Amino acid sequence: MNHRTFSLSGASSGAKIFLVSNQEYIDGLSDPDIADYLDYAFAVPAAGGSLERKAESGAACVSAEGAGEFLGNSCDTDNDSDFEIRTVSKPQNSASLPEPRSEPTVSNFASSFSTSTMELSLTWDFTEDANGATTTVLYQINDEISTSTLVFYGTSTNRFAETIEASSTGRDYVFSIVASDEDGLVGLSATTTIFVPLVSASTSAATSTSADSQVLVEDATTTWRASTDMCCGLPFWGYKTLSPATTTYTTLTAENYFVTGIYITNNTDNSNNNRSGYGYLRAAIMDPTSGLIMASSTNFCYGEGLCVGFSFVFENSPLIPATFWLQFYVDDGLQGYADWSVSDIKIYGLIGG
Repeated sequence: MNHRTFSLSGASSGAKIFLVSNQEYIDGLSDPDIADYLDYAFAVPAAGGSLERKAESGAACVSAEGAGEFLGNSCDTDNDSDFEIRTVSKPQNSASLPEPRSEPTVSNFASSFSTSTMELSLTWDFTEDANGATTTVLYQINDEISTSTLVFYGTSTNRFAETIEASSTGRDYVFSIVASDEDGLVGLSATTTIFVPLVSASTSAATSTSADSQVLVEDATTTWRASTDMCCGLPFWGYKTLSPATTTYTTLTAENYFVTGIYITNNTDNSNNNRSGYGYLRAAIMDPTSGLIMASSTNFCYGEGLCVGFSFVFENSPLIPATFWLQFYVDDGLQGYADWSVSDIKIYGLIGG
């Protein structure tokens, strides 16, 4: 049997253990010096196990394991059923934290992001254990969007920071934190959510599988406007076509190449089922300084190239974080639809007015 202040071994077949108020011999079960006793002949623990007094919760005796692990051992009904066999002994001593006790709880868990350093920071107040210590409290932080991925596990700090890649901006981050004391009592979880704004656009060009031609995008970047009425712009810095037969580049001309359709989808891929079309455009691509200006309304187009108003797509909506694809359908003006090619440009950003 294990106790906070002593340890003893009894007979393997069972015995009676008495807790007395002094060192005088006792002469029977009614001796006034007896504070408590246990006859464990009814249940003898195996090697490595122990007998443990049950915990008390809501005026009822409950197991001192599992949910009752840190509720103490105050069950006392003057019956052998006050005790239970613990398969794996877990003794306590004077260095153990007191029981029962409140779990360590994290407060003021917050997040922030610096666009200058690309650093996402998480901060919280130091949490004390039952003895008032802060250096022994263990913190665990998970990224809840990335299927509860562990991002931090440690003690003696109230701050964690990581550098965010540009391709990972323009989205929400959700983190959770829990604290546990040195004996393993875990507190309630706290969460913080932060939207990391787009710092720089990430673009990637893909080509179609057209048998006749492919459309490539060179140096496609987004231009972000200071005005809240202007979402972003995509300059056309030289669309070119590649002939599979000669593998040579030919600059598109106004006479035979047009942008005939643009689609948007707030999705991580550009599959056909996820397209959300807002209309068709027909404009020649001939000037490398021309571009597509995406504004909250056509009223805010300033003649800087092809301009599209999004007001009828996101009408009365707030600024919406999105990962979206722009799909440019190019018609050669001769063969019509049969020779369309598609170039997909993935942009991370904000859409809305």
